[in-house]
Amino acid sequence: MLGHSNSLGEFWWRLRRWTHEFPLTCLIIVVVLLYAAAQIAFFTTSRENAIPLWILALVLAWRAMESMQHRDVFDLRSQIGAWILIALVPFALQLPGGSELRIGVRCAMMLLAMSVITYSNALQGTLRLMPVLLLTLVIIPVQEQLFLAVSYPLRLISTMLTVETLQMFGGDLSYHLTTIQLGEIQLAITDACSGIAQLAVLLLLGYIVVLMKQHRHLGLATLHYLALLPVVIFANAIRLVITILLFYAIGEKAFGNTYHASLGYVFVILATYLFYAIGGLFPSQTPSEETPETQRTIQTKD
Repeated sequence: MLGHSNSLGEFWWRLRRWTHEFPLTCLIIVVVLLYAAAQIAFFTTSRENAIPLWILALVLAWRAMESMQHRDVFDLRSQIGAWILIALVPFALQLPGGSELRIGVRCAMMLLAMSVITYSNALQGTLRLMPVLLLTLVIIPVQEQLFLAVSYPLRLISTMLTVETLQMFGGDLSYHLTTIQLGEIQLAITDACSGIAQLAVLLLLGYIVVLMKQHRHLGLATLHYLALLPVVIFANAIRLVITILLFYAIGEKAFGNTYHASLGYVFVILATYLFYAIGGLFPSQTPSEETPETQRTIQTKD
């Protein structure tokens, strides 16, 4: 019970410190998170991807604020950087994207938010919070269209890997684009079979895995995180292979909702495990290599 009380006290202490030292930055973060939440609540019908992305943005914001350093003086470079970002707004408004997506307007909003953070916390603060702004102001509002665009290449690659693998072991099947020919049966690999429905969840789980691994520096952590995409494609191909093998064993029952949903859970678990396993290729921090920032503990609380 005492441990929970200490954790809660530390949580509120951090929030008070951040609002005191970084008032403008905290205000920007709250506004963009609320904006993204409103987009999810009122303007999207596909929340299974939007909600994990929002949680990812929240975790990224928290991690960025933990590493933020207070500045008492606004330096000239920060002011120049902020004005450059503002100057880019008219160009962002000219970006194509159609009246429905409004990509230009969303990018302009992101640039304005970045200019405020740059003015308050210099370029370092902007780089740390840019993924949060990108997720909340650009990606989450258009995530349905974005994932739809990503879905086709994922389906195409997964179809090719699945069929080519089974053909290596003597399987009698072929494919054309995203359709697999199984004798007289044509199996269309739709969005539901591409892994796109679980992609946002895997992005969140992948970030948590990267945090758990505690890589030696940001470059290794970034490389590990980028490895999530090939892991997702490989795991989804395995799911499709299992589906086809089930079809050979039990017929068209293999395409039923029960098997499809069960294999979806298997896909998420397998992709997460593989992503965690390959983290060993990217060296982690040892206690002696921890930075003063990671070793710092809170001594006093208001």
